[in-house]
Amino acid sequence: MLILIPWKPVAIFVLVMAAFIMVGYFAGAFMRGENPFAEDWKNAKQIMATHSDTHPASTHKTDKAARHATQ
Repeated sequence: MLILIPWKPVAIFVLVMAAFIMVGYFAGAFMRGENPFAEDWKNAKQIMATHSDTHPASTHKTDKAARHATQ
């Protein structure tokens, strides 16, 4: 049995709902006094503080690599 669905109204409905969600998010952010386009700099600074500029070479060998090196 063939079920015919008019896809144009479905697509319009989904786009309108997505627009409502985006407008609600931006309105809520502006009402809280936040900038919705800004990155989370507090969290980014904490993440960057835990990383060092120099990354030491890994000395970890897998079992397969260790077995291959001993042969």
